[in-house]
Amino acid sequence: MAIIPLKSVVTVQRNGQLDDWGEPIGPPETLTFKCRIDEGSRMARTNLNIGGHSAIGAEEVIEVTSILLNKYADIRYTDTLTYTDAGGRINRVRPIKISIISGLNGKPILTEVIV
Repeated sequence: MAIIPLKSVVTVQRNGQLDDWGEPIGPPETLTFKCRIDEGSRMARTNLNIGGHSAIGAEEVIEVTSILLNKYADIRYTDTLTYTDAGGRINRVRPIKISIISGLNGKPILTEVIV
């Protein structure tokens, strides 16, 4: 049993073995995990100071999605993750950061994947 509710589902598609040219051979492997998906965004601004006046040089919205999986989940940077967000859109993404969160006893309790 997970320490948090896992009410969403993420599908992980992993390519099979690679040949000598780096092309996948064989069918891809598909794994399904229960998860919790937390979505968010933030605004990144570049401020300019020209002649004593400050102005905004550029603005960019950065979206961050955190996927929490129970215990240790074998997720790799080469995997493609598919999930449905809160707006009902289907997203196909690759991991940016994978973290294993351990309990006080040192055993993995969650796997966090940032996409």
